[in-house]
Amino acid sequence: MLQSTLQAYYDWLAEEPIEHNIIIDKYGNVWHTEGDKTSVNPSNKIDLDGAIDIHNHANYPHSFSKRDLNSIFNNKNTNFLLVDKDYIYKIRAIKRPSIDFNSYYNQGLEEAIKNGFDYKEQEHNAMLKMQKEGLVYYERKPRNGTIK
Repeated sequence: MLQSTLQAYYDWLAEEPIEHNIIIDKYGNVWHTEGDKTSVNPSNKIDLDGAIDIHNHANYPHSFSKRDLNSIFNNKNTNFLLVDKDYIYKIRAIKRPSIDFNSYYNQGLEEAIKNGFDYKEQEHNAMLKMQKEGLVYYERKPRNGTIK
């Protein structure tokens, strides 16, 4: 049942022209926040311990932003999911990096340039680097696939 609910959210969010955040807390309560074309600011009063936090990137497709990472690393017991028109992403923090997030994004940009530069790959490459270092669990799958 949870998987079909998540898939319905993915399908809806991927087509939205603005950003949304949906939180399903550990008790099954659902919280929704509507943003604008470039961001969404969910309430910091919701307990994310054991929650599923889903949001979309409506303006352009890309993985988790530096701003997203702050929330991710402040809530290690939360599954963060992201959807855009092309992909579904999943991340969970393992341990906070000892260096600034910018270092990972710079490395991600270098890798994207080396591979022909696709702007949405910068953030994806940064997440892969952090996963390789044991800082996060990270997945990116095409929307026509499934992610658990």
